[in-house]
Amino acid sequence: MSPYTGMGNNPIIYIDPDGREIIGVTKDDAKKVHDDFNLIFADSKFSDFRTLITRSGKKGDGKKFNKIDNDVLTKVLGNLSGDDLALATIVANTINSEDVHSIEYTSSDKDLISSTGVDSFLDNLPGYINIGKEKELYGGIRSFTVVGSIGGGGTVKTKKGTHTIIQTGGTATSREVTTGHELLGHGRTLGLGRTSTQHIDAVRTENLIHRVMGNPNSQINGTQHGPLTPVIDPKEIPEFR
Repeated sequence: MSPYTGMGNNPIIYIDPDGREIIGVTKDDAKKVHDDFNLIFADSKFSDFRTLITRSGKKGDGKKFNKIDNDVLTKVLGNLSGDDLALATIVANTINSEDVHSIEYTSSDKDLISSTGVDSFLDNLPGYINIGKEKELYGGIRSFTVVGSIGGGGTVKTKKGTHTIIQTGGTATSREVTTGHELLGHGRTLGLGRTSTQHIDAVRTENLIHRVMGNPNSQINGTQHGPLTPVIDPKEIPEFR
């Protein structure tokens, strides 16, 4: 995965006002995020919450995720608790945040990333990569060049928010878990300025996602991620919302 006040079991609900959006580089990218959220919150106890996650366009198939009404959200979140409440709140806050969290998916390591992805990741690529030669050989920047050496997924800070690239099939976890790990564990936290806790936040977020999905034994300790170092209390609910 990307290298880049505790609230315990009763997290304070905080909904950012005047938000921007989660946005897919393409409609298909946005659909993948939407599908992944539906998989993460597939349990019937999230049926009301799932209805709040919608996209732009007359058919609801646009690139942007619509902001969630605070009053309705507060009512729906009132029926959740513990891990469920924490993750639902993080997702809602990411959708309603002041940042633009853009995301794109590639289907193989040979796929080229978007121009937005190139602009976002350019300053974060290792110095030994010859961008000019890469473009000359492949007609652009390959997904493998950007995220191939970091587990198939990466998220970086941009001027307006964050940008995420996920290489489908190139990650150690299922796509929905990777989407949550990158978009929430890295994207949301970078938007909040939590640069020094990226490793901790991402590990705890991934573990939270697994628990909410009913897989409490699928927990990582940090040695599989980023700097490959153990995280203290990796199963704790993340501190951010």
